Amino acid sequence: MGQGFTPETNVDKLLRLYAEGKRDFQNINLKQADLIAVNLSEVNLRGANLQLSFLEEVDLRGAKLERANLKKADLSEANLEGAYLRKANLQGAKLIGTEVRRVNLQEVNLRQADLGGIRNLSMADLLAADMQGANLETTNLEKVNLQGVNLRKANLKTARLFEADLSSAELQDAVFQSAFYNEKTRFPEDFDPVSAGMYLIAPKVSLQGANLVGALLFEVDLSEADLTGVDLTEAHLEKANLQGATLKGASLNSAELLQTKLSGADLRGADLSSASLKEAIIFDTKFQDACYNRFTKFPQGFDPVSAGMRWIDIDIE
Repeated sequence: MGQGFTPETNVDKLLRLYAEGKRDFQNINLKQADLIAVNLSEVNLRGANLQLSFLEEVDLRGAKLERANLKKADLSEANLEGAYLRKANLQGAKLIGTEVRRVNLQEVNLRQADLGGIRNLSMADLLAADMQGANLETTNLEKVNLQGVNLRKANLKTARLFEADLSSAELQDAVFQSAFYNEKTRFPEDFDPVSAGMYLIAPKVSLQGANLVGALLFEVDLSEADLTGVDLTEAHLEKANLQGATLKGASLNSAELLQTKLSGADLRGADLSSASLKEAIIFDTKFQDACYNRFTKFPQGFDPVSAGMRWIDIDIE
């Protein structure tokens, strides 16, 4: 063997053959592999060992990962759209900001996995998945079929559960504090969402003083709701219906209100600093004494001074 010769690793081989057009790499050992931001779309990694691998921002669209070992792998910001992961092991894996539209996650082991903040988990197939102890904080699970899913000890704080079916899910010791549901969300017969600290999202509800920081409330109907003093800092309220709602003294700092319906709403004394109200519908909306700053974005033609709003300056270090 020549001096300085470095044998080809499995990662090198994978990338070389993939570039040559090969897609079948079943059962390959890629433990602790560094594949950050690599394009592996449509790759076949069935049964592959990817334990502890670095897969941040990797492109795995349409990939076949059935029964793959992804235990404690980092898939943050990866693109898994359309991937097939049935019976894969994702225990302790990190999937923060991961794209999971149309992903097959049937019977997947997601114990202790971190899926916090995923906005499109509602488009994934989670049939019979094991999510015990998983972090699902601020995750969008709208319309997801969670029947038979193990959610014991899972963290679902501020999760969006509109029209989700949890009727036969295992919910022992799961945390639902400040999670959102609507009248079409299905729970086990012995489960009380109010006692669990959840919030019903519907017209005319009262959520006075609630902590809804970072909440995923886009496209909801909260018309004529009482949201007095609610903390909606960095909340997502795009295209929401807040017509006639009371938001006096509410914090909407850095909130997203794109195309939100605010006609007839009462925002007197609210904090709108750094909020985006671009294209919001604000006919007959009360803004007196509400505050704004240089980063607040208003609909075209809106004059905050004429509306009685207060300018507040902020220091930028």
